[in-house]
Amino acid sequence: MVRKNSIILSIYIFLSSIYYIFNLPIRALIFIITFFISIYFGVKIKNGFFILKVPKSLYAIVFVIFCFTFFVQLVNNTLTPFVIYYLTSPIIAYFIYSNKFNTKILSIPFYIFSFYTTYYFIINKGLFGILNSVSENYLSIILIMNLVTLYVVKIRQNEKIPILPSLLGLILSVLAIGRSGIICTLLILLIVVWFKWKFFSKFKKIISVLMFLMPIIFLLIYKWDLVYLTFNNIELFEKFTKGGIDSPSRDILKNAYLSSMNSITFFTGYNYENNIWFIHYGLNPHNSYLRLHYFSGFAFFLIIPILFITLFKLIKINVVFSGLLLSVLLRSYTDSVLFLTLFDYILVLFIMIAFFDSKSHIQKINKLKSCL
Repeated sequence: MVRKNSIILSIYIFLSSIYYIFNLPIRALIFIITFFISIYFGVKIKNGFFILKVPKSLYAIVFVIFCFTFFVQLVNNTLTPFVIYYLTSPIIAYFIYSNKFNTKILSIPFYIFSFYTTYYFIINKGLFGILNSVSENYLSIILIMNLVTLYVVKIRQNEKIPILPSLLGLILSVLAIGRSGIICTLLILLIVVWFKWKFFSKFKKIISVLMFLMPIIFLLIYKWDLVYLTFNNIELFEKFTKGGIDSPSRDILKNAYLSSMNSITFFTGYNYENNIWFIHYGLNPHNSYLRLHYFSGFAFFLIIPILFITLFKLIKINVVFSGLLLSVLLRSYTDSVLFLTLFDYILVLFIMIAFFDSKSHIQKINKLKSCL
């Protein structure tokens, strides 16, 4: 059963990863396939009846959010089939939460996607055009969601936490030249390093630091001119030095949305489809939280507090979990990452861990040394 569940979940993760590579007809097919996979995860047959596996209390809250969102979209004429993700994401999250998996199988989608990205970069001497209708910066989102899913499962199953996936995620994010993606994948890498570093002996710490610093020192001493010239001409560093992580276009969209708030749009969300700035930027808010309010209206003020409470509860439960969630939330601020997307299940998974995990299971998770 573990192998079967792992294969099916890996298919879902793989389809979620390649979703933005293809054009609309293929995306529609992936949408349909992932929907039926979600049904498989969440329904069991007993005495000829279909029974939902997800806890009724959780699903009742989700269903209320779904109904309000559906109503808002009807009012604003913004109805989208992706509203179904509000119903399927808790099913996928609970499936991950309540089952064990073969993490070697679960890691396959990440490595396939990483290999494809590397191959594309080598052949095309860059990543421009690798994704259909979205920027190559979106690669970091796919990598982050893969990493977070894999690491959460590994930690909950008390397995060793490898550095390689997070390091690879950071390298590929650098190649995509996305500032927020680099920061968030770097955060994940630092979390994993800290996770393992805590229980290193002094000798092992010294050796690790020397192995990391010696090649850098050697390069800086003997090849400083080459290093300086290379860094000075890389577009990525130009972006950081000139604009930090701020983006004028994102600020314009955020200000345009907030300036359109009134007593009605506060509750129903602002339909920006006729706003000149949003039209100029392809009707992409480049911010998951604006996207949430646009699609779900007042439900925004229910969902966001739940996420903040979840984050604070996870800090008490396990700092690694809170760091992984923080990386997802930060990345969501600069792109349409969450809320009516294939990756929504990750938020619900963290909510389940924060509110449903028993004290005994938390104590088991916090025996970090056994995971090294």
